[in-house]
Amino acid sequence: MSTLAPKHVINFCGVQIIVFCARATGDGLPLHDHPFDHLSLALGGTPEAFYADGTVQIMYPGDAPLKFTTGQQHGVRATAPGDCFVNIMPLPNGA
Repeated sequence: MSTLAPKHVINFCGVQIIVFCARATGDGLPLHDHPFDHLSLALGGTPEAFYADGTVQIMYPGDAPLKFTTGQQHGVRATAPGDCFVNIMPLPNGA
C-alpha cells in the first residue's frame, strides 16, 4: 500500500478537515488508531475502510460518514485511481 499524503487540510470551527485522493488502486492509510473519535466519508469513487478484525466497509459518496472511535484500529484504501475521501477530526493540540 502506498501511503496517501493529504491533498488539502482545512482548520475550521474547532475541527480539522483532511482531504485525500488516490493516484492508484490500493493507495491509502495503513491500519492505525487515534486518541479521539473521528469521521471519514467518501467524496468520490468507492474507497474502503478496513479494520484489524478483517472487516471491510465500502464508502459511497452521499452516504453518512463512518465513525471511528477512540483507539479503534482502522485504515482506508482506494479501490480505484481517483478515489477521494475526507477525515474530520478535532484540531490538533496547539492549532
